[in-house]
Amino acid sequence: MQEIDRITVDAISDSAREASLITGAHLLGFTDVRRIQVADVFFVAGGHGGHGGHVRSREVRLGDVLVDPLLQLGRWGTPDDPDGVVVIETALLPGVTDSVADAVLVASQSLGVEVSRCARCRGVRGGRLVPGDRTVRLLD
Repeated sequence: MQEIDRITVDAISDSAREASLITGAHLLGFTDVRRIQVADVFFVAGGHGGHGGHVRSREVRLGDVLVDPLLQLGRWGTPDDPDGVVVIETALLPGVTDSVADAVLVASQSLGVEVSRCARCRGVRGGRLVPGDRTVRLLD
């Protein structure tokens, strides 16, 4: 079985999509929402090829494809979120074409980094987004 690596890509500063989500939450009556962080999460599988087969070299090269260093910060592995932070990750349904994951496969091939599979999801993170089950209704 191939090892699956995970990278979480966060915006360095507040992004327009976060502001849009907060505005939408307020319009829906969730006026207590103050901050929502949105991240793209990528799962990649494949050999650890390139630069002598070192995992770190592969991460650096894949990071070059996935992260814009002027606007984003990439973290490999599962993030350590402080207590009290709500994290909800949503993925596409099976069978739905993920054009971003397809683009990652093409770009990694161009760089000579072996990636056999890629999947993407969106992570929404915030301290107590809204009370109780209203968080789920907000994200629907």
